Amino acid sequence: MSSATNPVILPAAGLLAVAAVFVALRAEYSQVFSFFDAPGGYWKLAALVLALLNVKNLPFVWHIRIFNALVYQLYLRPADPTPAMLFLPLITSSRTPALECDYNLHKSNSTYFSDLDVSRTHVVATLFRKGFAALAAEEKGGWLGGKFAIMLGGIHCSFRREIKPYEKFEIWTRVLCWDRKWIYFVSHVVRAGTVVPKGYSLQSASNRSWYDALFAGRKSVRKQKTNNKSPAVGSNGHATSQVNGTAASEQGPQPHPAILASSIAKYVLKKGRMTIPPEKLISAAGLLPENYISTSIADFASSNGKATGGAIPELSAEQSLDGVLIPDRVSEQTGVDTDIAWTPERVEEERQRGLQVAAAFGGLDSGLYDAFTAEEKPALGVFRDLFS
Repeated sequence: MSSATNPVILPAAGLLAVAAVFVALRAEYSQVFSFFDAPGGYWKLAALVLALLNVKNLPFVWHIRIFNALVYQLYLRPADPTPAMLFLPLITSSRTPALECDYNLHKSNSTYFSDLDVSRTHVVATLFRKGFAALAAEEKGGWLGGKFAIMLGGIHCSFRREIKPYEKFEIWTRVLCWDRKWIYFVSHVVRAGTVVPKGYSLQSASNRSWYDALFAGRKSVRKQKTNNKSPAVGSNGHATSQVNGTAASEQGPQPHPAILASSIAKYVLKKGRMTIPPEKLISAAGLLPENYISTSIADFASSNGKATGGAIPELSAEQSLDGVLIPDRVSEQTGVDTDIAWTPERVEEERQRGLQVAAAFGGLDSGLYDAFTAEEKPALGVFRDLFS
């Protein structure tokens, strides 16, 4: 049985098992099951089964997933991150129920964004809970009105491979960089179980909370393992393969084969109507080493908070979204002692490396605005959507 068919066959086998149990119990507990003999009873059963198979897509479940991330990471998580963890990814997992699939029987492109929302919420709450509290205390009674809020300003997602119905996948999300206004997050959707990090810096068997034991499961503290089928990885952290007897890495950096989709998003921090430089939040969260100085806050003050823009630079494959799964130097760490060698220079070097990718994303704004024809040209027509 191929792994590609497993996601579809397993739920079908589960339905058959449920049906067999239902038939067996009905004869024994006829009064209990008399509900289904009433008019429309089996339609109600079918609706219940459909809902159970698509719980993820029921009304308000997205909100529950978001608040679950916020409540746990803000109030229940026992450990706080250190500066060495600023650029490390956080991993969330999910599946693709039937209602998320399009007519090609794979995960619809529009459904990726709700899963990415949940993953980024985990990262923001994990890294910056101390920062939000510190800034709120600092500004209490100050001249700035309103509450602190971090808001999504834009997102891009590119798709590489399909996700089958009920197939499990993981989302690896981390801080990419920040500039004078925006903080950028990069996410990679990967096939579950195909990539295992070298360690877990924030979550270990010794500091798991009761919530971890109840909901996170054993996979959140998976033991280190060696997968003999994993692709070879070059010195630059990119996967290599053999092409006509020659390593593909010799032809240029190759995306990691586990990547199903890649995404970049930018957030802005607000206090009422005032924009707060993201570096201030990161510093308040205790995630920057001492004596760290970047140009982002100075640039923010001199430019009145305008976002990075301008011409779109040419990016090599190594600077693309698929090439930033994990920072090269971060991936060398074991996750046990993560405070080693994270100097101010190294943090700034990683930030500048991420800005090379973010600059292309930020530069899209001006180009996309210019592409709007508005009143200058005719249109093909106006057509009504079915539910408009």
